[in-house]
Amino acid sequence: MEDNELFIFDDGVKPILSVLCGKTLEQARMEVLEEEELRVMRDQQKHFEDVRNAEAIESQRMEQAEQRKRQEFERRKVNEREKKKNRMVAHKKLVARVISKRYIVGMKDFAFKHLADVSFFTNDFRNEVIEQNVLPWLQSKVEDFVKETSQMNEFPDAFLGDYMIDFEKQHTATVEAEH
Repeated sequence: MEDNELFIFDDGVKPILSVLCGKTLEQARMEVLEEEELRVMRDQQKHFEDVRNAEAIESQRMEQAEQRKRQEFERRKVNEREKKKNRMVAHKKLVARVISKRYIVGMKDFAFKHLADVSFFTNDFRNEVIEQNVLPWLQSKVEDFVKETSQMNEFPDAFLGDYMIDFEKQHTATVEAEH
């Protein structure tokens, strides 16, 4: 431009205004892209945290399931030990009962025979003591004992029967498992 030319505002400002508008639009475009990128990053981070939380919850659930299985296994182990102990106690009681019955069977006859051999029994004593006092009392006691014994004998027989059935089932299952 020459010195005598006048400055024409519209013509002189247009390029400056064009550059300013372009830079402003470019800056606004860059800010929008940054905001969009930040939004995408937040979404990705939220997704990552959701996945991490879901994995942590699944891990806890699996650990709890494993712990429940371990507790169940331990409980069953304790129950089996208790059952085995109870079977042993029942077996010992049964053996003791059988041995004591075999021992006591001939004891009554032996006692009377021994007393008769030492002349302990006389007619007066027999009439007064044995037939009137002792024999009825002894007979009632023996009847009570026989009733109790028969009731006691039913329980071991039933218990032993149940035990043998259970043992047979366990044996069958073991044999099948081995096949």
